[in-house]
Amino acid sequence: MEKIKNIIENSLGSSKRFENPKDELMYDQFTYFEKIDNGVLVPLKYMISELKHIKEENKEGYFVEFLCRYSNLRKEALSRYEEKKKLEENYDIKIFDEWFNNICNEIGNDYKSGDKRWKDHIKDIFDSNLKKLIPEEKKISDDLNIENKKNIFGLINANLIFSDNLEKFGIGKNDECLSIHFKELSKQKNKDRSIQNIFSSGSLSKLAVSIVEEHPQVKAIIAKSWLVDSPIGRRIGFKVFRKYKSIMEGMGFWGQFIKEDGNIDQKRMQEFLETGVPKYLPSEGFIKTEDFLKKYLPLEKRGLIELKELTEESIKDLNSFEELKNNLNKNWKEISKEELSLLLMNSHVIVNYVKTEKGKIWFSLMMRAKELGTTPSKLDNFSKDIEKDFVDYIENLKKYKISKKIDI
Repeated sequence: MEKIKNIIENSLGSSKRFENPKDELMYDQFTYFEKIDNGVLVPLKYMISELKHIKEENKEGYFVEFLCRYSNLRKEALSRYEEKKKLEENYDIKIFDEWFNNICNEIGNDYKSGDKRWKDHIKDIFDSNLKKLIPEEKKISDDLNIENKKNIFGLINANLIFSDNLEKFGIGKNDECLSIHFKELSKQKNKDRSIQNIFSSGSLSKLAVSIVEEHPQVKAIIAKSWLVDSPIGRRIGFKVFRKYKSIMEGMGFWGQFIKEDGNIDQKRMQEFLETGVPKYLPSEGFIKTEDFLKKYLPLEKRGLIELKELTEESIKDLNSFEELKNNLNKNWKEISKEELSLLLMNSHVIVNYVKTEKGKIWFSLMMRAKELGTTPSKLDNFSKDIEKDFVDYIENLKKYKISKKIDI
């Protein structure tokens, strides 16, 4: 009881001084984890009995699993690792897990030692391991954090994806959507003082122009964030189709505790650490493209807009390939080499690919992998170039036709 009392008295929000809000946020995230581990709070997703069962079943991996689930530790580590990877091409992402496990083991040993100041040591543990990965003399340019500037529209990052669970809204599984992610407002305000919020940044208008000029086939704009079901999300125009009753790692959840000036919202954080109930939970929402364009397409770009959709032949080919892929993923270990060959050669999509030079190599790798009882990606002679060629081939199966013309 004394241990629990100390946690309650000493961890209602962070009172110590931090070099930056990111360190403070991580400290608060670990405080949340500590309360869960000591039974002061129970995650929304679990009952007390369920949590106890998870801890008993996975005594070794429980600490890392829950620490990563309820903090940005892994996300921050992966972000730093990716920075290093861009600086030095010889760094392999497979090394990341081993490197990250070292960090988790150090933190875990400190926590299990009973040291009440374990959270104060985390930054030093993290930084010391980062120094092994990224020499201090190497400066990370902001440009290195951008995979593709074409996908960035002010405060919004956007990626093409297939829809999920939107059939009842008239959006099929083969329909492409734009999945958007909101960047930290405070960082952008520091770069551009004219930006006050997502609406004054011009981000939504820039995205609308991109849809008209580059992606007229997308059926909807979707997002997963605490913002979706907030007043801001409703003002943007999101229709919520899924709410999560659990806390998600990453800024998709923890971003609600960051104020526009970049500092921690101490009042909101303290309320959460007292009750375990956040003001907002992550939600998924969507806006149909036509509605989005009507709201955000700039005046000078308005007029008769052509929207597109997949041709019937493309849908047939993509469905055929998806069925084959699911079959192989599910039964790869069980099917024989002969059965694999038969499955591939019975697919006209694959037959057409195998007629190409790289397609022949791809097919031989599939056969060789099955013969050795492994997967193609684990073969010594597996080529990223072949993998990319196959992905590009499947991507090129998508053919579009004009589905409608709308006056905006």
